[in-house]
Amino acid sequence: MKKTKKLIIGFVLTAIGITGLLGMFSETDNRLALLVGSALFLVVGVGFIYSSIPKKNKETTSVQVDSAVTKERPQPEPYIFHPVKVVGVTFKNDDGTNRQSILRKIKQQDAPFESGNAYLSLETYEFEGEPAVGVYVDGIQIGNLSREEAKFFVENYDKIETLSGFEVVGGGTNEDGEKMSYGARFNLKMRK
Repeated sequence: MKKTKKLIIGFVLTAIGITGLLGMFSETDNRLALLVGSALFLVVGVGFIYSSIPKKNKETTSVQVDSAVTKERPQPEPYIFHPVKVVGVTFKNDDGTNRQSILRKIKQQDAPFESGNAYLSLETYEFEGEPAVGVYVDGIQIGNLSREEAKFFVENYDKIETLSGFEVVGGGTNEDGEKMSYGARFNLKMRK
């Protein structure tokens, strides 16, 4: 019997037993039979509840390890992380949206990026007869991959597992008080 069924049966039987014990306070001719029946329901119900609770295994095992075995070589990672710098971050989008404003909002978690959980995606298209890749955050373009990175992306598309480590960099001012542009970078997590 499954543990959840045992637990439910245990609660039902315990409730019946408690209800029967409450009947002891009423006017009845056979209080002894009511007491024995209620106690029986309670004991069986609590038994079902107890048997459905997972038990902790307190048994421990001690193993002596040979020192040569502990010097195993670590297994190589099945992935490589290819760093990517987003380019075209100072341009405006087709709708006139300033990409620098978008990156500032992402970095400062302003609307519509206040949750801090932005969805990064890449979309391929063709530009002047060559593959191009746009970089989008929550469906809003923030830039592109460079020509070389776009070619790399297209050639290795089947190896890419996910995009990781996205961050907006820059912004603010430098030591001379000059305004610095925002940039963005991330990693392509790829199977070897």
